[in-house]
Amino acid sequence: MRRVGIGAELVTRPSVLMLDEPTSALDAVNTRLVVEALRMLANRGILVVASLHQPRFSVYQMLDRLLILRSGQLIYGGCRTDALPYLARFGYVPEEGENPADFFIEVST
Repeated sequence: MRRVGIGAELVTRPSVLMLDEPTSALDAVNTRLVVEALRMLANRGILVVASLHQPRFSVYQMLDRLLILRSGQLIYGGCRTDALPYLARFGYVPEEGENPADFFIEVST
């Protein structure tokens, strides 16, 4: 149903696609498929904005840019690859092998 909902929105050929938790309640395979489809849309020029809560590491790696909030306040906004070095400056360092997305959940509580 998530993919059908996204497809229904695409019928209008939007320039911006905003999605609230498009992967919630999906298994790992379908989550990856949805995020891959969203990346393809972004590569075609559609601005895709989506809230994702605690994505798997493989999904986290597919993201280009992040907005990380803590208590409703923005603590990071920028490229995914720059997020960990930036947060490390403030003492937020996930352990080796830890999924950064899980770490961000801990930071945001």
